Amino acid sequence: MNRVETAISDGRCVLAVGGRALSSPEVLAELRRRRLPVVALGGEAVNPAVAVSAAALAPALDHAGGLLVLIEPEAAVDGKALAELERCIKDAKHKPRLVIAAKAFNPFGLPMSMRLLKFDQEKARAVDFLSSLSVQEAPAPAEAAPAEVRPAAAPVAPAKPGKTRAPRPTFVGREEELAALGAMLSEDGGAIVVHGPSGVGRRWLIDKALGATSLKRLPDFTFSRGCGIDAFAARVALVAREAGDTALHDALSAEGPGLTPVELADLIVAALEGPGLAGSAWVLGPLDALLDRRDGSFYRNGRLELVLRRVLVRRPALRMVFWSDLAPTFYREGDAAALRLLPLGGLKGRELHELFAAWHAPEFPRDRFGQIQERVHGHPLGARAMALRLRDDAELAVDALLEQPKAHKAESAADLSPVTRSLKKRLGGLPTEQVAALQALAMPEIALDAKDLTVMQISRDVRLALLSSGLLEQSPTEPTTYRVHELVAVLLDRREVEDFTRMEAFGQHLHGRAKELKSEGDLHRSLAYALEGNRLLVEARRGRARMRLPYPDLDADLDGLRGLVRRRGGRLDIARARINELKKHAARNPELLLLDAELLVGENAPVDAIQAAYDLVAAEAPTPEVFHTEASWHQGRNARGKAVGALERGVAAFPEDARLRRRLAGFQLSAGKLADAVETLRAAQDLEPMMPDTYGMLGEIYTQLGVDHWAQAEQCIEEAGRLAPQNPMHTARRAGLLRQRALLAEDGGAELFEAAEKLLQEALTAESDNHRIQVLLATVLLDRGGDVERARWLLKQAGKRRDGSKRKDEPGVMVQRVRVLLREGNLDEAERMIGKTIKLDGSNHAAFAVKAEVLMARGHALLAFEAMKTARERSPKHAPERPLYERQMAAFAAVLAAQPPLPPLPDSALDDDPTPVSGGGTTREGATILRKSGAGGASAGADLSAPEGEPDAGDPAQEEPAVDEDDGRIGGGFDDDDEPAPADGTAAPADEDEG
Repeated sequence: MNRVETAISDGRCVLAVGGRALSSPEVLAELRRRRLPVVALGGEAVNPAVAVSAAALAPALDHAGGLLVLIEPEAAVDGKALAELERCIKDAKHKPRLVIAAKAFNPFGLPMSMRLLKFDQEKARAVDFLSSLSVQEAPAPAEAAPAEVRPAAAPVAPAKPGKTRAPRPTFVGREEELAALGAMLSEDGGAIVVHGPSGVGRRWLIDKALGATSLKRLPDFTFSRGCGIDAFAARVALVAREAGDTALHDALSAEGPGLTPVELADLIVAALEGPGLAGSAWVLGPLDALLDRRDGSFYRNGRLELVLRRVLVRRPALRMVFWSDLAPTFYREGDAAALRLLPLGGLKGRELHELFAAWHAPEFPRDRFGQIQERVHGHPLGARAMALRLRDDAELAVDALLEQPKAHKAESAADLSPVTRSLKKRLGGLPTEQVAALQALAMPEIALDAKDLTVMQISRDVRLALLSSGLLEQSPTEPTTYRVHELVAVLLDRREVEDFTRMEAFGQHLHGRAKELKSEGDLHRSLAYALEGNRLLVEARRGRARMRLPYPDLDADLDGLRGLVRRRGGRLDIARARINELKKHAARNPELLLLDAELLVGENAPVDAIQAAYDLVAAEAPTPEVFHTEASWHQGRNARGKAVGALERGVAAFPEDARLRRRLAGFQLSAGKLADAVETLRAAQDLEPMMPDTYGMLGEIYTQLGVDHWAQAEQCIEEAGRLAPQNPMHTARRAGLLRQRALLAEDGGAELFEAAEKLLQEALTAESDNHRIQVLLATVLLDRGGDVERARWLLKQAGKRRDGSKRKDEPGVMVQRVRVLLREGNLDEAERMIGKTIKLDGSNHAAFAVKAEVLMARGHALLAFEAMKTARERSPKHAPERPLYERQMAAFAAVLAAQPPLPPLPDSALDDDPTPVSGGGTTREGATILRKSGAGGASAGADLSAPEGEPDAGDPAQEEPAVDEDDGRIGGGFDDDDEPAPADGTAAPADEDEG
């Protein structure tokens, strides 16, 4: 809609209305209110519409960027006019872009050449689409002037804005938070994290607090694309050198292969702890770009995270103030002792009056601010949106606004959806000049001053208009700087923001500023401008024009290379040439070496070559993330034994990294090595005693170890839930334990099944796309004879990844699908799928148990007994399902015992053609024919009694499945690419820390 209104205001848009829509009085009324250029596609050309002609379509066809809006076109009614429209477009100098306004639209109804044009669809009825357009004067219809004297259409310059009242940069409230932050800054150095929802005023508070101190403020640092560890290390090296510590500067600027990640982290931390930095402060953020959105822990551990983990738990001399959505979380006792956290919430109701006054909102009774605070929860941008709405709409009273129940209504201060909707609406109504200015201002990652805005050709009027509309932020302290808030930046078209020509020009400007600042002696700002200029030039494909620096600066190069490798239709040839060149100068850059291995995968290189690349980075530049990445590669090709080996090497290289141990335990759990998984998790627990995922995984293992360990399982799961009550996986594990108890309950366990289903519903509500929860809920529904249709839907959803792609077949999911088919009576498909499941994973005891159900439904009691016996034999001795299998075997044996003996067959019957049945036996008139011993199925002398005790050790067919020591899989005969399922037949654990 923004594109349509912009085209209308520029005089390069024509509306073509279908015949049915044009016959509607409501549509005609909306058209006449606006005097838009309109042509009729069908029926009579009723005023204001005119017939289709080249002159009538001139605004959309005579110059580039034209827009032709087809409103509810119908091939059956408007075919003649569409053909004329096609002829005019063919003869035109410029081809327009189409916008189709219709609830439903079939593109094959358009003429062939029009189908090839670029088009968008607005899914709206004609009257709704037209009513959403602003009421404004537009160019008169084409028939108003003869075609031969009609001037060529040209963009209409936006009207010069009138007197714009910019907001007063008033710092509202925050007295308590300001005092608290001031006290933290007055103490010795160290890390401070100001955290709260985006837009709550974190940076304003930091600016205000630092402005009241005598600390020397270094140029801010933004963690973003193309701005990572190299830029961070360069900034620290210069700061330390200025303070008299040249160790990091000398190491970074020396010739040679460079520092290993651990050596780099040691030098950076030592530099930040230098006493010469005690009088300086550094603002960095957003820290949450590096944190797990679930709990605030670092979910990666590369070079940058190695440094920040140590900085946040120690007390460097430099005061480092981070801003973040989340508070960083550490699970080792004492780690957070040095970290100071300052949470930031919404403003109080009494403080909103001053905020409304700063934005020139009309005066109204102060008792209304309590209601406003309850609606926006004190969020400054939410309150600002209400103030701007009341300021700009003179006819809207505050009482009328508050009577609208959903207007600006937020669930909490962290609910940013009302703010986002308001910002979208304001962006949609901006003139083209202001949109372009906003896109330019969102391009750099540093704060801009008035001189930068002048270079960008952003006039004072445009700047004031953007400030007045709440889309541009101005610092509350001197010197005045400007920036685009991140909530606004994410709504802009990144392709327009990252305009190569503009990025190149501004990058060159920043280099000029860097040289000026260096000549003035301000080396810190000079380096900040030079690094940002280099980033812009590299992203603009002008890397050769970058400024030479004494420090490595590959962040932007690596970001661009990732795009070349990972995008659809990536340019692997260009990426290969650049990576080979960079490796000559950065032989110990782990991100570069990992990208080289990823490129080899994309090039379909031999496995040995890819493995050699991972071995190289593990030897030259090891970080914990290196071993995680290698394990993920092995996991993707189903070589889980190799993934275990990679993680074991990682644990040996970084014995203090608990996440490596947790992921290793996840693979051990999926391979059925429960004792090894327990040992690994106990070691991780010693490293991070307060990590809830460790307790959750231990609870899952103890559940699988059987009844004797269920008390430990319950204790671990309860502790995990206490440490992380919002994590739905812990709730799901609690439900899984209840399900196991219900299966073995003598009275059927109806109450336990009901409680398990309720817990899983809660977990699924919290995380609706978690496939493990979906599968477990479907399993419980089938166990208790519940809604089969819902179980089928859940299993279908579990087969989809979060990005919409299809998951590969998982034995645990396939087993539950067979159960659904069995409940629906589709025995043929059930039999086919269970055969495929067993072929995929012959060690899955749950699959054989379901096979027994299928055979019993077929009436083959003996074959069902044998399948259930196999399920029991292939289940571990400690498996909680074993007693259930034995109970089922006893039931099948009772059925067999109650069957009458088969009558002897006459000799002539031996010549008849028997009817084959599933499993290899044959039937005659419903009777079961037993196969002879050695034929691959049940033997004629099979023991039909219920099993008591363990299998005979001397019978190879009854021994426990062997464990392949090489890759940890249960059973023999698997290739390296086979992927085993967990011992209980459920889906394999995800790659998260909880396994």
